[in-house]
Amino acid sequence: MKIQDVLVLLFFCEIPLRNELANVKINNVVKNQDNHFKQNKSGYTLILNDHKTVKRVGSRAHKISKSIARVLNKFIPMVRKVTKHGYLLTTTRGNRMTMNALSKYLVKITKVHFGTGFSSQIIRILFAKSKVEGLKLAKEAQESLGHASLETTLSYAKK
Repeated sequence: MKIQDVLVLLFFCEIPLRNELANVKINNVVKNQDNHFKQNKSGYTLILNDHKTVKRVGSRAHKISKSIARVLNKFIPMVRKVTKHGYLLTTTRGNRMTMNALSKYLVKITKVHFGTGFSSQIIRILFAKSKVEGLKLAKEAQESLGHASLETTLSYAKK
């Protein structure tokens, strides 16, 4: 299994992103505009300044688990060494991975490793279903999913 496969699968298992992961920069970051990582003593925080609901919800911050941080510590220097585009994810040809390419990549690697291809939308729906057990958990799911309204999150749980 490639390290990028591991990283993408870990991210989508722990943080129910859309395909914003493709827009995460590791070089030449403009702090209040770009999606990027903020490194601190306890690890990393993923800052999303450029996402679908930024106008209504604002910037989002996701704490990164220790398992993802360990992979990032090995992966980021490798990407910086072999690419010049400044983004976290790379295609097989060494180009920046677009959101559309990430969508196809995610379906491909989940099919290989789990026998069924999952899109980010399906992962978000499964996440919402697992989290909507009470109003407090629904509110946490809403914040994690980056929805402006709780109704949107609850509609995911009904699917």
